[in-house]
Amino acid sequence: LMVDIEKKERLTIMAFKWSEILFYLLPIVSLLLVGTVGKPYLYLNKRIRFAPIDVVFPILLVCLHFISKDLLFFSIIPHLVVVISLLAIGILVWRFVKNEEVIVKKFYRMLVNIAFSITFITYVLVTVCRIIQVVTM
Repeated sequence: LMVDIEKKERLTIMAFKWSEILFYLLPIVSLLLVGTVGKPYLYLNKRIRFAPIDVVFPILLVCLHFISKDLLFFSIIPHLVVVISLLAIGILVWRFVKNEEVIVKKFYRMLVNIAFSITFITYVLVTVCRIIQVVTM
């Protein structure tokens, strides 16, 4: 009897919610919209300009948080921050060993691109795993 109650509680936690569809589609739709329609609005002046990934990255992180909480019962964001931080430290150490100059603006842009790529790949993997989890339930 206790095992049945525990199994039922686990299934209700893992159950599919229709609001999840928003988390599955929002990053991709926002990337398409910002990349096409919102491109003229990404420039503040001649010195400040944003890329579409700068706008979509926070949305991607929020969606990844909620999907990973539904899949794994914890957020994967802290683990992602640690991986990206270690990667940044590794790149800086590599440049120090090679005695290369570090230009902050270029390093930041490179790190943002790498972080977005890692986060997007993680988002796709977590989304596919969650869909498989829902379908096989």
